[in-house]
Amino acid sequence: MAEMDRRMGMKLRYTRADAAALRILRRQFPDISLSEMKNRIAGHEYIYFCDGKIGGRKRLAELEREFARANIQVELYEEWTGGDGVRKTAPLSREYLYNSLHRYVEISRQVDRDIDNESTE
Repeated sequence: MAEMDRRMGMKLRYTRADAAALRILRRQFPDISLSEMKNRIAGHEYIYFCDGKIGGRKRLAELEREFARANIQVELYEEWTGGDGVRKTAPLSREYLYNSLHRYVEISRQVDRDIDNESTE
């Protein structure tokens, strides 16, 4: 599965927009109106959607942690295009998201060490 083809997103588990969820969303996405946020929540639509790149994954994890601290349940999803050309959606586990971020950090550190070792040779 190509990294650029993978997309990840978050929905609130419930379709009612409570004040705590709206405060978090307002703080994170000040350019989106409250009515748009309420409509997304009521329609069980994505409240955040990103490509599979590291920046999007980091923001997804940050949002997940912020909602968890507020005791607001979320659902994580990933989407990709299958070999048949059809867009597919599946639940994304929190563990997978955090493990992928951990792997990225480890790979980045190793690359930095490799660069440092090559520059001193």
